[in-house]
Amino acid sequence: MHPDDLFSTHSHELEKIGQAAERVATIVNNIRTFGRQDEFRKTPTPVNEPLERALEFYETRFQVEGITVIRDYRVDSTAKIELDANRMQQIFVNLLANARDALRETAPSATIPTIELSTESRDGQVLY
Repeated sequence: MHPDDLFSTHSHELEKIGQAAERVATIVNNIRTFGRQDEFRKTPTPVNEPLERALEFYETRFQVEGITVIRDYRVDSTAKIELDANRMQQIFVNLLANARDALRETAPSATIPTIELSTESRDGQVLY
């Protein structure tokens, strides 16, 4: 079989492998960032970024386990707030892990387990 034929025959599988490798690289970079945390650093950060980065840890697992994630971001994604993004991400990772565990323990089998994520601005404050 000619190499070009082999590529065209398996291009879909190769694309999936490439996407999986990108997800792994993102997760590894997030873990490395967590490992470097030692001082509190507030920086201007897009409002939804820590939540989305935390979700990257669990999104594939949620899909496999049939957990639906609903995003309801009511704050402009370009808006920035001063926070320690790594610490905030760690908080969200812990909350998502707790939500996943709670759903596994309590969700009736007849329902679709769902996690709702939201952001909004109220009185000049951002609420997650």
